[in-house]
Amino acid sequence: MAGLFHFCSMIKNITILSLAVILFGLGSCDNATQPTEQTDEQGESSTPLDSINQLILNEPNTPEHYHVRAQIWRDKDSIQLALDDLDRSLRIDSTQDDAYSLQGDILYKEIMVKEARYVFEKCIQYNPENTNCLLKLAEIEYLLDNYAEAFQLVNDAMKVDQYEYEAYALKGDLYKETGDSALAASSYQTAIELNPQFYDGFIVLGLLYGAAGKDLAIEYYNSAIELQPERVEGLYNKAYYLQTTGFRDTSRYSQAVEIYNQIEELDPSNATANFNKGYISLEYRQDYETAEKEFSQAIQKYPGYYQAFYNRGLSLESQGRLEAARNDYKKSLQIKPTFTEAALALGRVKRNLGEE
Repeated sequence: MAGLFHFCSMIKNITILSLAVILFGLGSCDNATQPTEQTDEQGESSTPLDSINQLILNEPNTPEHYHVRAQIWRDKDSIQLALDDLDRSLRIDSTQDDAYSLQGDILYKEIMVKEARYVFEKCIQYNPENTNCLLKLAEIEYLLDNYAEAFQLVNDAMKVDQYEYEAYALKGDLYKETGDSALAASSYQTAIELNPQFYDGFIVLGLLYGAAGKDLAIEYYNSAIELQPERVEGLYNKAYYLQTTGFRDTSRYSQAVEIYNQIEELDPSNATANFNKGYISLEYRQDYETAEKEFSQAIQKYPGYYQAFYNRGLSLESQGRLEAARNDYKKSLQIKPTFTEAALALGRVKRNLGEE
């Protein structure tokens, strides 16, 4: 939201000639691009970094140049160099809210929350209407459980821009955290209306309605899947909802298994899809051999999957293979010694084997 937006606002102050040189390599403000080579008047290859370096040599006291170079460094994952350039820019002009905004974004991404919080506060000090700084600071307050402060900051951002979908999403998170699911859903509904491409918004709405046992969740998951069919979150959550509501219609178990198969095709290393297929076979179909195979595949993909060892143990025990079940319960407890269900199952099998 804020990075390229504020970058585009800031570079308006650069001369037309300089701007043309930089944007030729960086691409438009609407599309993030990697720096590409270009040719100068002498036919020699140059990059946006070369161009801005030359501008800095020519105009070393222009703060915007360091800001532009900081953006380039950030896009190249040279974080410290980006922060150094922003420090230089702010030493020249300490009132640049856009520079604070970018600096805060970088610090926040690097999980330097305390430092980011201070920077976003400085940003708002110089421009109380900087929506990126308002919302990022609100997000930090939300993470720190300072909900009243977070609500106030979100409302301040909405006064500046009532069409900022991320503000409604964050407000939805706040309502959800404070126990008002209805207002959370309403806020997220507004967010996806403002941005119909908001994939995560459809996922959250699916989760909210799914938690209430409402089939409207399926429609939101379908919308998320349509937006980004290559991602597994929408598929997984839809399958899980169908699985947990199979008591309404047993055909939902088969639908869930089909979706888990899709997930495996998209992500062959996904152990949870195998686990859930195994669970459906074990709990709802009493197909213990299939359950065993699915749990075995989950374990192969994730050897630390203690729940899969436990459930495979149940599958084996249901087939009368008590020694193998005992070994799986032991393995589950080796991975997680406090797993009560495995401890109880191990005791039960040992008694049936006459070992106690």
